[in-house]
Amino acid sequence: MPLDYEAARGLLDQLFSEAEQDLLCETAPSLPEGLAEHFEIVFRSNTQAYREVLVGCAIARLQET
Repeated sequence: MPLDYEAARGLLDQLFSEAEQDLLCETAPSLPEGLAEHFEIVFRSNTQAYREVLVGCAIARLQET
């Protein structure tokens, strides 16, 4: 199924706003159990491409559901 770029952009904007509000309120993000360590490894890396791919894959996966 092809990616709906308009919907992906809207979802990314919405999720960014939510994350921004959580950051301003100093609210820690909720992660499924067992994934926090894996996300920590990705975000500790100096390679920005890892984070970009993670976001892209997550958005594509969300559009599948």
